[in-house]
Amino acid sequence: MELTRELIIREARRWVGYGESDWADYLAYDDPKGGNGRSNYNRFSWLFDRLLAPKTYAGGNKDGFAWCATFVTMTIGTATITEKENLVHKVSAARLAQIHEWQKEVLENLHAALYLKGESLRAASLLAGVGSFPKFTAIHPCTLSELQPADLVIFGNAACATAHIGLVESAGGGQFVTIEGNTKMGAATPNGGQVCRKTYAPNGAGLVEIRLGQKLKSWDKVNFYKIKVK
Repeated sequence: MELTRELIIREARRWVGYGESDWADYLAYDDPKGGNGRSNYNRFSWLFDRLLAPKTYAGGNKDGFAWCATFVTMTIGTATITEKENLVHKVSAARLAQIHEWQKEVLENLHAALYLKGESLRAASLLAGVGSFPKFTAIHPCTLSELQPADLVIFGNAACATAHIGLVESAGGGQFVTIEGNTKMGAATPNGGQVCRKTYAPNGAGLVEIRLGQKLKSWDKVNFYKIKVK
């Protein structure tokens, strides 16, 4: 199945409302509405750990750490996988050969959308960090008026630990709507614990978040990036 923007956004929408877990327990990771955890354990990082082998390339497991980037990476990577239901459980029980097949599909999708630089698995395993997207892929900056569904938004300074990343769901009329992992409503946070849909508008050099008719001060800096698929 060819990767498209529509498939990426369809996959992202499935998880709006998802909440991280308080402990590392894959049996709870595939509940679309998740929990109200505070410990950063979640399905996206869990899949990242198993399909992109960070123990080999990027310094160890990512499950339990800030996960906005693994949400974006695995949403793009798994968008074409047809066995979506209980994917976490299937990976946990799969034969090694099956995991390798899923890994191959994830890497193909990441290449199609992002044009990874360098050896595929090594480059993909770095995409647990926001700063790796502009540094180790061939995405290129764009303007608000050029945004399309599934393009990327990086909030804050990508080189800093407090940076945050999300997927564009739609844009128009001087505003844009995102789907973001590890955030919360009404706050500029890179570690909020849920998958949320948010609406933003530029406010000088930064942004305001539009929520319930109010304009709430949000990020002071934002950059938009265009992915490579149609």
